[in-house]
Amino acid sequence: MKKINLLQYFNSKLSYCLLVLIILSINTSSWSANVTYKSLNEEIEKLYIISNTDIYAINPLIRKFQELNPNTTIEYSEYQSNELFEISGNGCLNNEFYADLVISSAMAHQFKLANDGCGSKLNSVNLKYILGELPNWAKWSDELVGLTFEPAATVINEEIFNGPHPKTHIDINNWIIENPNRVSRIGTYNLEESGVGKLFDFEDIRKSKSSLRLKLALEIADAQYFCCTSKIIDLVADGHLDLGYNVLGSYALFRADLDERLKVIFLEDFTPVITRTAYIPNNAKNHILAERFINFTLSSHGEEILNNNNKLLSSLTGQDYLNELHDRKMNFLKPIELSPELLIVLERSYN
Repeated sequence: MKKINLLQYFNSKLSYCLLVLIILSINTSSWSANVTYKSLNEEIEKLYIISNTDIYAINPLIRKFQELNPNTTIEYSEYQSNELFEISGNGCLNNEFYADLVISSAMAHQFKLANDGCGSKLNSVNLKYILGELPNWAKWSDELVGLTFEPAATVINEEIFNGPHPKTHIDINNWIIENPNRVSRIGTYNLEESGVGKLFDFEDIRKSKSSLRLKLALEIADAQYFCCTSKIIDLVADGHLDLGYNVLGSYALFRADLDERLKVIFLEDFTPVITRTAYIPNNAKNHILAERFINFTLSSHGEEILNNNNKLLSSLTGQDYLNELHDRKMNFLKPIELSPELLIVLERSYN
């Protein structure tokens, strides 16, 4: 049996040192982590990024960017989505510097910030050309850019899951009915703590009757709720949960590559897809460098990393990658559009 090893996330002694720095710098009261990526050569410029992207996932992008920009130091801070939203909103409101670049999977949070005038226009010629290539769902007003293609996923531990692998929301609902004593071993997002969880939930009840029935079944039963995909996957891998529902497929695919116990399933009746968005604050110290990072992420270099390394999947080619991976067209994957409808997500109560 293959056991997951945290050190497998990192592929060099340098990256192992990064892991140590992460552990030492974690602020347990606010769930934040801060890492300084020192320039490879003499420092000429510095980029400040804040995000809710797990450090292991952003690490290969930053490393490659620094290879191409060896005089750049990058300060990276990771927060949970709600705290990231609060920091960004307060910085914008008070016209205080808080980052050169904000990246988040909580699309509704990012859209509100951009809609409230917190972001600045993207100006570079190269970036405008790439934005023209992006699908319409992944961009808004030359300010907010979708970098990734990340479907919701169900993850199971194949060694302990009892029954056929679910293919639809109805299958999971039937599994709950057939295994009432194991419902407490289902994990999903705590909607009060997760911007991504709110978004997946909103799309589920809006677009799929079977998803709504499953949501009600989980509420009636004794399912467990968590802040983050990584926590849910950990518990599934270790056998404390049978099934993780509506987790980020990107993180699940990455972990499944390292741990053969895990099986990642995209439900075939309806699967929403989020895009991890980026914007440059109005009071950024280095707008040009922030644009360069976005441009890099959407370039062939970034696309290679997103699709084949950290599994966040590129907004330009992520759909094609999954089609090829599963040897079929996965037309049930439905990207969530960057549009004013996202503001409704923030107005809903989850008490």
